[in-house]
Amino acid sequence: MTRFLRDWSRRDFLRRTGQAGAVLAAGSGLAAFIEACGTGGSSGNSASSTVNTSGLPAVPSVPSDVATVAKKYTGKTVVVGANPSGLGGQINKLAAAQFEKDTGVKISFVVEPSSTSDLYAQYQRVFTSKGSTPDVMNVDVVYTGAFGQYLTDLKTVPLLPDQASKDYPALVQNDTVNGRLVGIPNAGDTGYLWYRTDLLQKYGFANPPTTWQELTDQATKIQAGEKASDPNFYGYVFQGNAYEGLTCNFMEWITSYGGGNVIDNGKVTVDNPNTIAILKLAQSWVGKISPTGVTAFAEEDSRNAFGSGQAAFMRNWPYVYSLFADPKNSKVVGKFGFAPLPHGPNGQASGAVGGWQYAINAESQNKNAAAGFIAYMTSDAFQKYRAINSTTPPPNDTTAKDPDVLKADPWIAVQTNRVVRPSKLGTKYNQGSTAIFQAVNSALRGGDVTQAVSGMKQQLQSLIG
Repeated sequence: MTRFLRDWSRRDFLRRTGQAGAVLAAGSGLAAFIEACGTGGSSGNSASSTVNTSGLPAVPSVPSDVATVAKKYTGKTVVVGANPSGLGGQINKLAAAQFEKDTGVKISFVVEPSSTSDLYAQYQRVFTSKGSTPDVMNVDVVYTGAFGQYLTDLKTVPLLPDQASKDYPALVQNDTVNGRLVGIPNAGDTGYLWYRTDLLQKYGFANPPTTWQELTDQATKIQAGEKASDPNFYGYVFQGNAYEGLTCNFMEWITSYGGGNVIDNGKVTVDNPNTIAILKLAQSWVGKISPTGVTAFAEEDSRNAFGSGQAAFMRNWPYVYSLFADPKNSKVVGKFGFAPLPHGPNGQASGAVGGWQYAINAESQNKNAAAGFIAYMTSDAFQKYRAINSTTPPPNDTTAKDPDVLKADPWIAVQTNRVVRPSKLGTKYNQGSTAIFQAVNSALRGGDVTQAVSGMKQQLQSLIG
């Protein structure tokens, strides 16, 4: 996944610094924890806290059932992988201190890379060397298939099986590898359509588009009108660069168009008429309703275009909400809305699943203590606290439907079909995703769509055998 899915400070500090009382450094992790709390060993380079947590409300106490189990391991030190700094880091520093206070279990944080490709490589080194730390790992939603054999079956540790039963089934299914539960959802991100409410009204559209053809038509009309005063205005921006974000966009396109899930029932199914149709439509956007440069766009490029008032529609993750609502950072305050992404004639609105999972290293010597910490971090009370104070998407309906959470993060109420990327490629996921986004990017830049999809199929087929 892209670093922006882990980047709380970019997403949230403008919205939350009034509470936090400090300008926070960019580069934190969505599931990121802050540096070492208390004492105890760690592996790698530990970091010390330099952020101000005085403006945040107190975190919830550890639930009694969790505390009862965790107290059995008083004096133990759990090492947790972290990408420090930012609001997410502040919140998790408070949580770690609270956990130690309530259970006697110490939390030590080891700094991890903010780049997900670097993090992937670092985990590979840990696993191949049979390293026992970190005990708790933060893994991308697609890592579970790749690293499942190196992770603890969470059905064998206390507390966590019950927590998993509360989470979105698609996420739990993704975290289950060969019948083993190897991850617990930490945050359940998904893609949405963001649109200019004022421009829809100006050009006579009562509602945002619900189909991709409607999006194309509305974007075309709005762009034609707005370009008269702003030659840099475009109808639709998305993530078209050759990277993981484009894989997410592509999964949303084909699933919403009835093109399947790339790999279905163990077979590569991507080469079909519905996939060809939506990719040809997407290709037609480039240089028309989307800038030619969209083929190099990542999340922040799209966000900047929309937030500066130079796009009518945008596909992006929920982190943009707080940024667009801040007048210091946005020209669309009070003029934007959000909706499910459009669909085609043979599909339904779909958003790619993003987010991060907690996992326990199979070589950990502190599995049960680690499970206690994860149980606290995924408890209803803490999930609610974090959703309200840091715009973090909850991974379950219990928290997502809480009135206080919906008041703070209204976009959560928008329901959409959650699409999991083909993580069943296992350890070959990175190769598979690369085959996808390179082929799609080639098509967006004018390449033959049929050949691009056919080549993608061949590469994927070679990976799964």
